[in-house]
Amino acid sequence: MKHSDDASTKKLGTVCYLAPVFSPAIGGGVVYLELLSKYLVTEGVCEKFIIVTETFPGRANNEISENGKLQVIRKYPFRAGRNVKELYSYFQYFWQNLQFYSLPKFVRQLPVDILMVHGSFLNNPSSLWNVLKLIRYFSPNIKIVADLRDPKLPMRKVSTLKFFDLIISCSENITQRLEGDIDVYRKVRDIPIIVDVNRSNENDIMDAKLRYRLSGKVYVFSGSGLSVEKGAQRLLELVLEIRKKRRNVALVVAGKRRAWGKNFKQAEQEDWFHYLGQIPHNDVLSLSAGSWLDVNLSTVDSMPRHSLEALCSGARVILPKGVPEFDKECPACIGYEERIEDLASKAIRIAESRQDPCGYRVDRNRPRSVINEYVCALSELV
Repeated sequence: MKHSDDASTKKLGTVCYLAPVFSPAIGGGVVYLELLSKYLVTEGVCEKFIIVTETFPGRANNEISENGKLQVIRKYPFRAGRNVKELYSYFQYFWQNLQFYSLPKFVRQLPVDILMVHGSFLNNPSSLWNVLKLIRYFSPNIKIVADLRDPKLPMRKVSTLKFFDLIISCSENITQRLEGDIDVYRKVRDIPIIVDVNRSNENDIMDAKLRYRLSGKVYVFSGSGLSVEKGAQRLLELVLEIRKKRRNVALVVAGKRRAWGKNFKQAEQEDWFHYLGQIPHNDVLSLSAGSWLDVNLSTVDSMPRHSLEALCSGARVILPKGVPEFDKECPACIGYEERIEDLASKAIRIAESRQDPCGYRVDRNRPRSVINEYVCALSELV
């Protein structure tokens, strides 16, 4: 659902964002919240932006910056930012749900004008639903916003979203899930993912390749980590197939490792697979731009940040299927093919073509455009 393109000059007061993770954890969600908080504060849109999230080893539980206008409060167990979920994390999840009951008093004391809740908190059984109702009861003036960033919300829970004053959807496939309930849909505002990336500098690319011992290598890159949902096994199979025709092509992956097996270990031993782990965001961008091809075969992304950033950085790409925005604008770059041989042929064709076949219009994702959308949407609440 659309709204005015002219941002209101009304101040938003104090905005509090309940987030599963924040810096120095890595991932698309972290980058999104860093950009959102930075621009809302520096543009003078809100008086204060407070991020409430999990603790992180080596970081203070209360950090203040931007002349007191940006505050990070770490109060929940360190679990979402971990590489691997241990059995202990289930206890931590239970403890986190108990701690949620301190939120009504917490937001009242700050005090908060707008409470934004990351959609991932709503995907699993949680006490947060009841806690939000308590906040509504004890602080009826606080506006509560659902910020939906992925399509995992169970369909049976869609109708419960009518509780919120505003629902932000970052992609068409999330909005489509909400269309069936008119009371929910009328509260939806479509706001694209914010991207603040320009074409990578050649010196930065060379430095990153030196740092990770990739100088002179021709490689397929993935910055989405290793997991079943992100298509890790199919990615490995794809590069193995490509190597039948382009023997010198390697696979380089950065991000969290949640999938591993003998195939990955063997490829690593044969020196055509390189797992870099979690590396700085700027290095991810540089390695993507310097790759032979950036490939994303995820099956769970609403609008994959890494692919958007790869496009902005100057990389050739294969994009995941099932993203309506990509389906409409750059079908030639989507990994539709079921047969791995066909997908490998497409990969070679894209990587070695003289012209980049991807025509996605990234202007809508630029900070000024996106922040204007947020200001318009949030200003309707105050």
